[in-house]
Amino acid sequence: MDRVLVKGQVADGRDMGHGLHSQDAERHEQAAKHHKLAAECENSGDEKGAEVHARTARGHAVHTTMHWIDPASLPEASGTLTKFLYNVQGEVEGFLLDGQRQVHFPPHMTAELLKAVKVGEKVTVHGVKPRDVDLLVGVSVTAANGTLIVDHETRSKS
Repeated sequence: MDRVLVKGQVADGRDMGHGLHSQDAERHEQAAKHHKLAAECENSGDEKGAEVHARTARGHAVHTTMHWIDPASLPEASGTLTKFLYNVQGEVEGFLLDGQRQVHFPPHMTAELLKAVKVGEKVTVHGVKPRDVDLLVGVSVTAANGTLIVDHETRSKS
């Protein structure tokens, strides 16, 4: 018997989750906002602001494809979490690793990360580094105590 896929299912019949496309669209929208802010900063002579918004835009754009990747297969970076980074809405969306490298993660990981890691603690990140920017798009973060936080928001919860 041939298997008929219902909209929102993958080949084995699991529900993909109805929010998948809307979450990706939201990330693209966030990337577009930051690209616009980067251009405004650049036009006003604020090079530092332009750089920050451009990095954040790249992080949002790259993250739209990260949810299905096995974090263990990605490059690893370890260091000390030195500062949390906030978006324009005041939400935590990343941190600095060793005071230099920006690590971006999606907003749905924020609550778990804030419970598991603190400034000054060692962390290990598995993620992707976009070209020409010192930024990691985190797919998983391991706290000093071994707690693992993984981006799995767009997968089915069933």
